[in-house]
Amino acid sequence: MRTQLVASQHTMMTGIQNTTKVTQAMNKAMDPQKMQETMRNFVMENEKAGMTEEMMDDALGDAFDVDSEEEDEVVEKVMQEIGLDLNALMADAPNKAPAASEPVVAEHTPQEQQQLSDQGKDLLSRLEAL
Repeated sequence: MRTQLVASQHTMMTGIQNTTKVTQAMNKAMDPQKMQETMRNFVMENEKAGMTEEMMDDALGDAFDVDSEEEDEVVEKVMQEIGLDLNALMADAPNKAPAASEPVVAEHTPQEQQQLSDQGKDLLSRLEAL
C-alpha cells in the first residue's frame, strides 16, 4: 500500500512538473502583460461599439416611429381626397356574424343567377384547359 502511495505521488509530481514547463514555454511565447493590454483594449472597443449601436437604434427608432393616431389621420385624409367615406360604406355592413345554425342564402334575380351560371361555366372551361 505504501508503495502505491509513493508511486502515485511520483506520478502527480511528474505531471505538475510537465505542466509547469508547458506554462513557462507559453509565457515565453506569449507575453501575459501584452495579452492583458490587448484584452483591456478589446473590452473598451466593445463597449464603444455597444454604445454606438444603442445610439443608432434610438435614432432610427425615433426616425421611423409613427404613432397609430398619425397613421389614422393620414389614411382618413387620403380617403377623403379620393372621395371614400368609410363610415358611410360600412353603415350597411352587418355588425355581427350570423349564427351557425342560420344558413346564409344569397338572393339573386333570375338574370343574376344566369350570369353567375355563365361565369361558373367559363371558370370550369378555363380550369379544364389547364
